[in-house]
Amino acid sequence: MTRSLLISVLVVEDHALLRQGLRELLESDGGFNVLGCASSGREAVAMARTLHPDVILMDIAMPDINGLEATRRILAHDPTAKVLILSVHGDPEYIDHAGRIGVVGFIQKQTSAATLVKSIQHVAGGKTSFSPAVARRLAKIRAEDRGRRGRRGATTRRLVPRRPAKGS
Repeated sequence: MTRSLLISVLVVEDHALLRQGLRELLESDGGFNVLGCASSGREAVAMARTLHPDVILMDIAMPDINGLEATRRILAHDPTAKVLILSVHGDPEYIDHAGRIGVVGFIQKQTSAATLVKSIQHVAGGKTSFSPAVARRLAKIRAEDRGRRGRRGATTRRLVPRRPAKGS
């Protein structure tokens, strides 16, 4: 495959062994071009701005700024950036935050190499990729948000008195 047909990836992971392993996994697959590897959130923001990868594979827990804040900064600068979170963290607050800032995928590190590769391909192709537990949590968040908006709207309608028509 020529370099131009490869999916370009920026790997963001603070643990050197995992960073190297992810790079080797992706490069050995033959369908990816790892443009670079960042070991911190600040480094990820800077590299994303200069490299413009197809997909940014982002860890959450990192030194200086975490992966969620780095993602927020990247998306503020380039709303078309595609960030796929790869994290050991499946805590609801991380998932909630990730969903609200606009990540296009969130998978946990317990996933298989084949699933990771497919997730990156999906995200590069304009689709989303969420592990089942994360997808369920995000669906619940969206339903709660719709419920709150619906209740606010209903409450407002009941509390605002109608004005009589002129001449009545």
